[in-house]
Amino acid sequence: MRIYIKEESGKKWKFRIPLGLVFNRMTAGFIARRAQKEGTNISKKQLRALIKEVKAYKRNHKSWKLVEVDSADGAHVEIVL
Repeated sequence: MRIYIKEESGKKWKFRIPLGLVFNRMTAGFIARRAQKEGTNISKKQLRALIKEVKAYKRNHKSWKLVEVDSADGAHVEIVL
C-alpha cells in the first residue's frame, strides 16, 4: 500500500506499508469488534473473506487507487494498493 500526500506548500510525503501488515487476521478481528460496537453486524469470517478478495484484486490490478481526496486547504492525498 502506498500513501501519497502533497501539501499546498508543495511538500510531498510518500509512505509504503506492506499490505500484509495492514490486512491480516489480527486487524480483521479488531475491525470486526469495532464495527459491532458501532452497530454494524460483520463477522471475522466475513472480514477475512473481504481481505482475501482485496489481496486477489491487487494482484490483478497493480495500481488500484483506493482513495483520492483533495482537501479545502489544498492538500492532496492518494492511497494506492
